[in-house]
Amino acid sequence: MTVGAGPKYVDNGATRDQGVALSLSVPLPIFDRQQAGRQRAAAEALQARAEHRLLRGRAEGELRGLYRQAEGLRAAATDYRARAVAATPDLLRIAETAYQGGESSLLELLDAYRGALETETTALELEQRAREARIEYDLITGSPE
Repeated sequence: MTVGAGPKYVDNGATRDQGVALSLSVPLPIFDRQQAGRQRAAAEALQARAEHRLLRGRAEGELRGLYRQAEGLRAAATDYRARAVAATPDLLRIAETAYQGGESSLLELLDAYRGALETETTALELEQRAREARIEYDLITGSPE
């Protein structure tokens, strides 16, 4: 609501009058169609959709990365077990034969057993990391295989 006051001059050619003019204005929402509110709501909805797409894309990227990590660890563990651990029995047999034949010492035999143990431990650690990554992936996606 707006109130106004001020001098008023009227000149009709023959006479000249002056007085005080008072004004009062009250806005009537007759033609207000809530255009500003609609535009604001549309902009907020557009922003929410954009944020949703951004968060969804980020989550999908993280999920793809986690899947690749799990598969990479699984492949590395399988490859390591196939190459390093598979050769361990032959290496131990050679070390035992060399010790029994007097070609190597007890320390060299123990070193061969320690190497075999480290190889198996490394394989188990790789397999554990691969399983943990896969479990995390399955928990996030909700679809264990």
